[in-house]
Amino acid sequence: MTVKNKQIISGFIALVSVVLPIAASAGLPPQPAIRADAFFGGFTIETVLLRLVDWGWKIFVVIAVLLFIYAGTLFLTAAGNESQLSTAKKAAIWGVVGVAVAIIGFSIITIVQGGIVPP
Repeated sequence: MTVKNKQIISGFIALVSVVLPIAASAGLPPQPAIRADAFFGGFTIETVLLRLVDWGWKIFVVIAVLLFIYAGTLFLTAAGNESQLSTAKKAAIWGVVGVAVAIIGFSIITIVQGGIVPP
């Protein structure tokens, strides 16, 4: 694999890791604002769960981006080493699988939330 091909692949992985989370969250409704008095008993189960899902999604996005950068770095530094190329391919494939599973899970939460709490 040439250096140019490695650069193209790592650039594509970096682009996908940045664009995919943005595209996945483009149609989501804005999160409800929490009032200042909410810290003293104004929380509902719904707001707590929404906050947990929101934070979980942000943490996942950071981890996914870091893993795609790691896979891209493995591709770039392989220099023809088949073992390292195999590891990089596996990391990229499992990164895509993880992103797909997270998007499906987030979608299920959004669908269930929409069915329980009317707009």
